[in-house]
Amino acid sequence: MQQQLTKKQSIQISTKQKHGGHSAIYSRLELAEFKKALDMRLQRAQRRQNAVRISLSGDVDNSVAMGIMTLEDSADVAEKESLVNVTNRQQKFILEIQAAMERIDNGDYGVCISTGQLIDKDRLGVVPHTRLDLSAKIADKDVVR
Repeated sequence: MQQQLTKKQSIQISTKQKHGGHSAIYSRLELAEFKKALDMRLQRAQRRQNAVRISLSGDVDNSVAMGIMTLEDSADVAEKESLVNVTNRQQKFILEIQAAMERIDNGDYGVCISTGQLIDKDRLGVVPHTRLDLSAKIADKDVVR
């Protein structure tokens, strides 16, 4: 009779297969700590994004809508463009954090996608959504594109 594997067991087997047969994952406690830190960053990023969206939702000045722009109007447009860029970067950051949280749930958080090695805890503390260990990140920057 075949035995049913639990989700954790299948993740451990999959992780071992991906990483040359050795287990390269953080403990449940460590993963819970990482998830808590990621959740705090996610909430902060969402609050920032909401604040920027609120400031962007102001009414457009009628003179700008009619195509008559003064120097002040140009500055307002430039500021709004800057806020849109901030919102886009914030949205990308939010998606990266959410993807990292999914990797925790899937059991492959903290494993470098390039080297297959465990990413250093200190690096994850600084950049918790990273998918590359430091050596892979440096090598990636050295690649001419």
